[in-house]
Amino acid sequence: MIEEKEPLVAYRIAQWMVLILMLANSAAAQQVVDRIVAVVNGEMITLGEINAGVAQLQDKLPVQPTPQAQEAMLQQVRESLLQARINDILIRHEVERLKLNVDPADIESRIRAFREEHELTEEEFRSQLALMGKTRAQFMEETKRDILKTQLINYMVHRKVVVTDQEVDEFLASGGSPKPRTMPSASPSPAAAVNTSRVHLAVLMVNDEPTANRIYKDVTGGKLSFAAAAKQFSVGPAAEDGGDMGELALVDLGASLRKALEGLRPGDISKPFRLEASFALVHLLEQGTGPARSPSLPAASYDRQAVRAQLHKAKTETLFLEYLAKLKSKALIKINW
Repeated sequence: MIEEKEPLVAYRIAQWMVLILMLANSAAAQQVVDRIVAVVNGEMITLGEINAGVAQLQDKLPVQPTPQAQEAMLQQVRESLLQARINDILIRHEVERLKLNVDPADIESRIRAFREEHELTEEEFRSQLALMGKTRAQFMEETKRDILKTQLINYMVHRKVVVTDQEVDEFLASGGSPKPRTMPSASPSPAAAVNTSRVHLAVLMVNDEPTANRIYKDVTGGKLSFAAAAKQFSVGPAAEDGGDMGELALVDLGASLRKALEGLRPGDISKPFRLEASFALVHLLEQGTGPARSPSLPAASYDRQAVRAQLHKAKTETLFLEYLAKLKSKALIKINW
């Protein structure tokens, strides 16, 4: 009996050894996936975090002609995401060190002021965000970061950013003119770094599908123009301008709008499609590559106040980048791709 058990014992031992090796290999594989790619003042950033960000941008990235080119593009996006993550950590650490905070009421006040300035109802405001593929919650988070950014700058220079009357006069005398006021947006996305496609389009939005279908039939049948239909029926942004949204970067559009544009050529009009709680048609006016401006909001006169706002924003951004560079120079940052 003892002789019969010995082979069984040896077999059991072999099974356990195989299992241990499998678990070790699995742990090693997991470690490779989640390996540390950077450490910022003791806080780790893993490859898993970066790859998760790449996955979220996947549908916005152009397909490259070769696997090598595709991988090179993905690596460029990973590096952009890593730098953005490093910046976020540095800013958060500085906010915590200075014990800065933003009252939710201040965020709502900033958004309300923006809506009033551009004469947008809450519904129009949400429609504008939907066209950009954003939710109100995401916009609130971006607004919070903007407020914290200003607080950091004010702390750094020990005074508020000021634009003098002389600077406004010099700007106007130089022949400069303020850009159209646009929906505030976050820093350029990593996808934008590898995709410069732009489109000039007009959008018409209504509350129900039957109305959208009827308008589509009338417009494509030549009964009325898209611009006239937008002015008469659209409940979306820029209706008074025939739905003309100006030039936009393709990567900044929401997924629904990008899908509606697929297969369209300049001059084409999409079939009705759902956009948030509305139904929409999009008229592709032109397309190309190169820099694109954000969708324009209801026109505002180019007065001194508009010039002052533009110069203030430029000064704030410059100071913030300088501040961020100083934070990086003092931080302990180790990157290991």
